[in-house]
Amino acid sequence: MKPISVLIADNHATMRRTLRKVLDFEMNIEVVGEAVNGKEAIDKVEKLKPEVVLMDIKMPVMDGLKSATYIKKHYPETKVIILSAYNHKNLIEEAKELGVAAYILKNKPVDVVIKTILWESRNEEKRIQFPLDESTSEDKKEETDERT
Repeated sequence: MKPISVLIADNHATMRRTLRKVLDFEMNIEVVGEAVNGKEAIDKVEKLKPEVVLMDIKMPVMDGLKSATYIKKHYPETKVIILSAYNHKNLIEEAKELGVAAYILKNKPVDVVIKTILWESRNEEKRIQFPLDESTSEDKKEETDERT
């Protein structure tokens, strides 16, 4: 079976390197590229045609949700998985409305990311839910409003 091609889009180099190192150990996953912002993610999707994009939300130049919107419109076969530190109801709802495959919090174990990539690429029934719990807060709108 051909490995699942993945693009990692995150403005933090440490996060990209860590994800790449972990995903490189998975036989069924191949990291085909990295992007430091949403605009670069779009450019790399156009060039590399990955099956899955792991996308941070808060990035310079173009944020992850704007980038996901473009990718979903122009490359509907590409699955976008949001990987974010933000557990805010309005961001999660916006991501769902855009049609992203999943929204995973960065504090989750890496095996959740791996399983989600595998499930989404196989179009299996969703097993990872979007995080909507009591800890989700709209009180921290200043963080949300800082998105570019």
